[in-house]
Amino acid sequence: MVSDHRKQPRRRGDALNAAIFQAVLAELAEVGYARLTMEGVAERARTGKASLYRRWPTRIELVMAAVYHALPDPAATPDTGSLRDDLLEVLRRTAAALDGPPGRRCAGCSARR
Repeated sequence: MVSDHRKQPRRRGDALNAAIFQAVLAELAEVGYARLTMEGVAERARTGKASLYRRWPTRIELVMAAVYHALPDPAATPDTGSLRDDLLEVLRRTAAALDGPPGRRCAGCSARR
């Protein structure tokens, strides 16, 4: 049985965004982009649809924000002393982050609604 999210402690800011992004990636892995809905994400994140629409007016914007959030921070790449090696490391980390169910499911994402 789904509990009413309004009866739970209120999350804001980074805590709420993290829960939403986690819910998006889980929905992508489970149902894929074509069947992902704002309602499903809101239910999984235990928040209201208004919280989603206030931040991301469209489904593609929400999905892309979640994917970007899951990617490694390029600024955190160690300095190898070689620009080429630094860029290769960023690309390796990005590929590793996208190599999984959410990344494969998101391969069908497009800007079309």
